[in-house]
Amino acid sequence: MKYRDILQFDPITDVIQLDKLDRNDYREDIIKTFVYPDYFVETIIPEIVRNLKFGERNQKGIQIIGNYGTGKSHLMSLVSLIAENRAYLEKVTNDNAKDVMAPIAGKYKVHRFEMQTDQGLWKIVCFQIQRYLDELGVNYKFDPDSLKMYSEQLDEMMSAFEEKFPDKGLLIIIDELLAYFKGRASVGQLDQDLQVLQALGQQCAKGRFAFMFGVQEMIYQAKEFAFAAEMMLKVKDRYTDLTIRKEDVSFVVQHRLLRKSEQQKQAIRTHLEKFIGLFGDMHSHLQDYVELFPVHPAYFDNFQRIKLGRAQREVLKTLTRQFEKIADSDIPTDNPGLITYDQYWEQMMADTGLMAVPDFKTVSDTVRTIQGKIDSNFTGPRKSQIPTAKRIVNACAIKLLQGDLNKENGTRAESLVEDLCITDELADSKEFLVDSVDATAKLVIRATSGQYFDFNEENGEYHLRTEGGVNFDQLIAQFAETMPVSRKDESFFNFIIEALGINAKSYVSGFQIYTHELEWRSHKITRDGYIFFGNPNEKSTTHPKQHFYMIFMPIFQEDKKKRNMDQDEVYFVMDNLSEDFKKLVVLHGAAFSLFTSADTAQKVHYKAKCDDLFVKARRAFDACYLNSTQVFYKDGEARTLNSFQLPPSGSTKMEIFDSVASAIFEDQFSTELPKYPAFTYANQTITHDNLDRYIKGTIAKILRPTEGNKDGEAILSGLGCYKAGELVSEDSIYAQSILKMMNDRGQNMVVNKDEILEKLYRSDNVWYTKEHHLDAPFEFMVLASLAALGECEITLNSGEVINASSLEKLRNLQADDYFTFANIKRPKEVNIPGSPAKFRGQAIN
Repeated sequence: MKYRDILQFDPITDVIQLDKLDRNDYREDIIKTFVYPDYFVETIIPEIVRNLKFGERNQKGIQIIGNYGTGKSHLMSLVSLIAENRAYLEKVTNDNAKDVMAPIAGKYKVHRFEMQTDQGLWKIVCFQIQRYLDELGVNYKFDPDSLKMYSEQLDEMMSAFEEKFPDKGLLIIIDELLAYFKGRASVGQLDQDLQVLQALGQQCAKGRFAFMFGVQEMIYQAKEFAFAAEMMLKVKDRYTDLTIRKEDVSFVVQHRLLRKSEQQKQAIRTHLEKFIGLFGDMHSHLQDYVELFPVHPAYFDNFQRIKLGRAQREVLKTLTRQFEKIADSDIPTDNPGLITYDQYWEQMMADTGLMAVPDFKTVSDTVRTIQGKIDSNFTGPRKSQIPTAKRIVNACAIKLLQGDLNKENGTRAESLVEDLCITDELADSKEFLVDSVDATAKLVIRATSGQYFDFNEENGEYHLRTEGGVNFDQLIAQFAETMPVSRKDESFFNFIIEALGINAKSYVSGFQIYTHELEWRSHKITRDGYIFFGNPNEKSTTHPKQHFYMIFMPIFQEDKKKRNMDQDEVYFVMDNLSEDFKKLVVLHGAAFSLFTSADTAQKVHYKAKCDDLFVKARRAFDACYLNSTQVFYKDGEARTLNSFQLPPSGSTKMEIFDSVASAIFEDQFSTELPKYPAFTYANQTITHDNLDRYIKGTIAKILRPTEGNKDGEAILSGLGCYKAGELVSEDSIYAQSILKMMNDRGQNMVVNKDEILEKLYRSDNVWYTKEHHLDAPFEFMVLASLAALGECEITLNSGEVINASSLEKLRNLQADDYFTFANIKRPKEVNIPGSPAKFRGQAIN
């Protein structure tokens, strides 16, 4: 009996191509050959339909995630064909899937394309949509010079589309975006493209625009995108992520490649029953072996565990080629004749592209070494064992690639017998086969002297050993010599960031810029600003605009060292750091780069080198940075760091640099905010972290003026609202400004919040007074003091009113109440200036 007699398979050799979907025969083949795992019908397809069905709420863009070959292109093609043409619904081979997709059948005009250009994403999307709109006769033109937001242009486009097709939606599908994004990231253009991707996702929530794209599952983990992780998360929020699993490869094989008639299944069963006494798993799961014949069920499990992102399409195509190769061969009578997972290693070795994967190259080099040892050592009577020995080694190579190389994953002799279906003409029991495999594996150990193949006594597994005599120091030094100066400065900046103890994420994706607070010493409060690493002319326009920049300049790029003379920038120039430090910091950067690209067995060694080089670099830095760091401000003479009055011994490096910057910016802060209050009685500098405590203390002091409360006294005294144990208003320029506004407005007339406060441009709810640039929480304390004195009445956004008789409501305020209150006005009852003096200094009961 030949394999052809029991095989009737539909070969899988082609990749789904969107540009072929204009052919009707190709379209019908796409729908006819689609295989529906249960979770596709129960989860994946319903979720796609929910985001395409007209009238649904909270719709998002659709992101199909899956490695090459998992079927994402096939899935997107299937859904788009149904959405475009209701007639195709009848050709769907799964009744449940047909019912699920019915609500979107024929509801869309669909445009599909792949990314085959390096232009910006917005330019590509506009070009593709424009070309499709022109084909449809839609009267709309994208303006390449428009300053309108992406969302505005998409809104206008959809208005024109719906005027032409009032009962249709527009579905845009892009396949294989990963390679495009990697290319854009390499030239520093990824951030802009991610903003476009975010806008396309947002548009899906507005009406009848839908967007679907396919990427590999590792897009969010790719090291090329690590700098854009924050923007990636924003994009992710606008999309429904649908991940296609690899587990269903055996399902596809069984239902598409290896369909069998009942007569064929019976013939296979009769063949396999001769061997069930030798293989326990076959005895227990004979039906699985019959359904998947001639593929061993363990083939799929081991394929799915390989940590190299092997594609489902690849294994299907590999099996297709193997089926075609054996189709005219006789099914052997002395063994089950199954395709086993060790044979997949041979296919991997033939794939030259895999040599670029560090883990695979390491393992393949090891396998070649072992097989050479087998050929030269298995002589005489042992020569007949060479095929089994090589199968064992190939199987162990697959096992090793299923985890980190340093974990030395392997397999037991019994598992080798079961999973490879190894037979012997003399064997009459499974025990005999296990002993035979065990003996052969031990001969491999002897042939390699245990250097490349070994046995783990603890778990009884045979495994490959990939350790070699690698000179890690030499590799790091060689890599450092090839690093461009930009990478060297990147290594320097990463070192400084860690040395300063900066743990926050970069404030702007693609730039090493971080938000920071700096003490305004004379006023006992901090001001907001940024720390930036690099050439100041390359920093992005940062919003909101704050009070200062602390700029750490590059030390290797000579053409990037031009400074500005802006009054809000202080420069720390470290060109004079020791050559020993510069060498060490570059070596540390090289070690880290090699660590990120190394195979898992070598990572532990590079990690140890990284740690050691960082300690050495820090030691060299500590020895010279105080004398070698030059500080520049405006057009003044450079000063070394240690020429300033520095904090005491034991202070952190951040505290040292902060103290210098605080001293430099003292006059600038005072010039910029000449009427800002000085909180000189505060026990601690007021920061973002302790502001809430100070505000709560201030509220407590307003409610109980005679009770001791240092935090409240410090704030109210700074605001001019507390004197000699009493709440006052006449000494406060901020209170007098409010009183004037109310008096000018007249009795019973309100002063709205927006007449008092303004929001800092492009900030997240940072509000200041228009007249004195006083922070909203402090301004509200002024208003609360006036309310306690009977001179003011505050109406909150909720409608609640705070006045002299309802001050207890101050305890329940939330932080946003300080800038969202509705208005203020003079109280109805007490409105004569000076009349509330009798209340001063008295507790509110």
